[in-house]
Amino acid sequence: MAQRFGLARRIQFQIGLIIALVIAGVTFISYRQTVDTMLEEALEHLRVTTRTRAAFEANAFVQAQDNTKALREEYLRRLADMGDFDPREEFDAWFVRYPDGLVRVRPERDDHKRLPSIYIRAAVGPSAELRRQVVVAFRLLREWGPAMTLRYYSAYIDLPGMSLIMYSPSVNWGKEADSSTNNFDYPPVQNSAPDKNPQRKSLWTEVYFDDKAGIWMLSIITPMDQGRWIGTASQDIAVDELIRRTTNDYAPGTYNLVIDQQGRLVAHPRLMEKIRKSAGNLDIKSLGDVELAGFLQAASEGAVLESPDGTNYLGIARIQGPDWYFVTVYPKSLLQQRGLASARAILIGGALGLVLELTLLAWIIRRQVAEPLKALNSAAQSISEGDMQVQIHNVGADELGHLGRSFMHMTQKLRERDALLTQSEAFKDTLLQTIPDVVFVKDPQGRFMAANRAFEAVYGRPLDAILGKTDFDFLPEEQASYFAQRDAEALSTGALLVSESWQRNVATGQMALYETIKTPIHSPAGDIIGLLGIGRDITSRHKAEAALQTLNQQLEQRVLHRTDELERANIELTQALEVVRKTQKELIQGEKLASLGRMVAGLAHELNTPIGNALTVGSTLGDHVRANAAALETNQLRKSQLIAFFENSADAVQVLERALRQANELIANFKQVSADQLSERRREFDLEVTVNEIVSTLRPGLRNKPYRIEVQVPAGILVDSYPGLLSQVISNLVNNAVTHGFEGLEHGSVVIEGFDRGDLIEVQVTDDGSGIPVEIRDRIFDPFFTTRMGRGGTGLGLSIVHGVVTQGLGGQIRVDFGQTQGTRFVVTFPKRDQRPANASLHG
Repeated sequence: MAQRFGLARRIQFQIGLIIALVIAGVTFISYRQTVDTMLEEALEHLRVTTRTRAAFEANAFVQAQDNTKALREEYLRRLADMGDFDPREEFDAWFVRYPDGLVRVRPERDDHKRLPSIYIRAAVGPSAELRRQVVVAFRLLREWGPAMTLRYYSAYIDLPGMSLIMYSPSVNWGKEADSSTNNFDYPPVQNSAPDKNPQRKSLWTEVYFDDKAGIWMLSIITPMDQGRWIGTASQDIAVDELIRRTTNDYAPGTYNLVIDQQGRLVAHPRLMEKIRKSAGNLDIKSLGDVELAGFLQAASEGAVLESPDGTNYLGIARIQGPDWYFVTVYPKSLLQQRGLASARAILIGGALGLVLELTLLAWIIRRQVAEPLKALNSAAQSISEGDMQVQIHNVGADELGHLGRSFMHMTQKLRERDALLTQSEAFKDTLLQTIPDVVFVKDPQGRFMAANRAFEAVYGRPLDAILGKTDFDFLPEEQASYFAQRDAEALSTGALLVSESWQRNVATGQMALYETIKTPIHSPAGDIIGLLGIGRDITSRHKAEAALQTLNQQLEQRVLHRTDELERANIELTQALEVVRKTQKELIQGEKLASLGRMVAGLAHELNTPIGNALTVGSTLGDHVRANAAALETNQLRKSQLIAFFENSADAVQVLERALRQANELIANFKQVSADQLSERRREFDLEVTVNEIVSTLRPGLRNKPYRIEVQVPAGILVDSYPGLLSQVISNLVNNAVTHGFEGLEHGSVVIEGFDRGDLIEVQVTDDGSGIPVEIRDRIFDPFFTTRMGRGGTGLGLSIVHGVVTQGLGGQIRVDFGQTQGTRFVVTFPKRDQRPANASLHG
């Protein structure tokens, strides 16, 4: 009993130890695998997140830079169009010199929330040239200012040392100026001077904290030249939101910071007070912080890498525009904590499983192993004592049961052994004589003791002429010496020896290559009593191996040559693919900006008519007021004059109200559509109202063209989706119809229809143009496919529409080719978007 439990315990202990080692090994492997997987996922997420954040933050800067360039080009164009004309009357109608000597907007017309503010220095006497510059700048900012300050703090034009014209709804800069104000001293103006900016390129100022506005900002400045330097187009960008997002929006355990190229901190969650006290000029090197200095050194390398001190991973991406670096700091300890938590859970579970397994294992071993082994041991003891009649009871069907049955048959097998040995001798002799290989046996002195018929055939001698002889008795001396040397090596080493030699086959008369295997024969006592040899003709195999080796060498050369060609082709394809991806990204961005530019230009042109009418009527009404006031002063005002004045004033007021309502409606529609497009935010909207707003921004672009747009959308269809994306779809489809469908036609119309399909909204855009040719219908949504290649077509319009509908709106777009004339695009998307509000709209 003690022996049985001792065996069970040993097995239980050994198996338990093995399981424990397995659990420990699995835990370690799981820990390493978990840490490696989490590291790979974390670094990829860090790379993507950093690039996405940098691209998002750069959008406002790139747009502002484009804005100032557009402002410069439009200002110079309008100034050139004015020529030598002196707009004195318009200048005097808007501006007047104040008691402090500065020229500003007249008090009764001063409204900086809706109009530009202005000041002209007291020391500057307005000339015809200055009046032209000021009037053109005032007109331009009055038209463009609202749109340019939707997401920016201000837009302005500096006339160096003379005047500042600014659109800023937050501050009345003209009113804030005093007699000592000289805009030539402003760093933005000085930095755009030819001596400091000979390349005449757009520049960014440093970040600064504006005490009047109470916000952090920086400015983009673009010099304006007309044969000489005449001014600077600028835009102020508030970066408070960028700083807030940088310091507040981060994953647990990480943090973000922004560094400029001069090594100054722009944003840091723990150093914003120092940054503010330094007025945006906090140099990292001056802090003496080794960690931050390491971040600065790594920022110039970009991508995702380890910090110099090895404690963090850094995600680094460049913010275009001011060329800042957005840095996300991801401590390595986060990964280690998560990996240890996973390993701890695996280890605890394994330990609990081990206890349960050992308990069950102890019971199973006792029942299934220890007791059957005891019975087998007793049976083996009886057999060793000569008792062949031993019996084993309760034999099972498992391996131990099979072993018991083997014990019961052992005696019978032993009796049959001698008979089997006798039969084996006969079989061995038959095998030796029929085997095709040469077989022989020698004694330690090299005399032949046995050989088969194959040996007789090869050497052309009968067996009785071979036995008792050595190789020297019937073989050439050189060949016999070689065989004797091989025999001696096999006997001296006591191990198997393989050799090859060319010999003449007496039966065929041909030289053949033989492979000979020689091995010593040992007695039961271990002494060498002879040598067994087996020879095989391997001539054919030798020739095949030589041919195969030659073929392999040829194949290796061909494979190496082909591999070099493939590597060169792969490098070229990779480079070409990168160029295509970069070009595609730039073209898509250009297509979006061009669409917004067309909308702005069309709206500005459309607003000129009602605002011009209002200005004319207002000026005329002012003249009548002054004339009647003068008549009243001199007591020459007649009743008929007063009645006529009231009648004319009523008509003028109607014209003014109608013109201003028209302008207000256009601006309201454009603000709604542009705000939707810029924010791409999801909201609930009325489909009929939104479509009419979109169309109102498109109609100005079709003025003076023989095309019309008709809207047939029922009122009251409420949609919870992305109106900005719907605007992009409808705008691109209408522009596609005008550009391609109506090409070469004298007139055309586009009908936009909307339908409530239950859970879906269906929008149809139908034109009566020339339609889509059958041969290109399958390719119209392919990127870069266009029928106007070389004539302004990029092939991205319908590709962008397809991506916005399927990925942004979560819907589908198809073309109804059943029209007898023209083309009908059918767009369907969910009436209630079920995706999370922060889901990606672009895949």
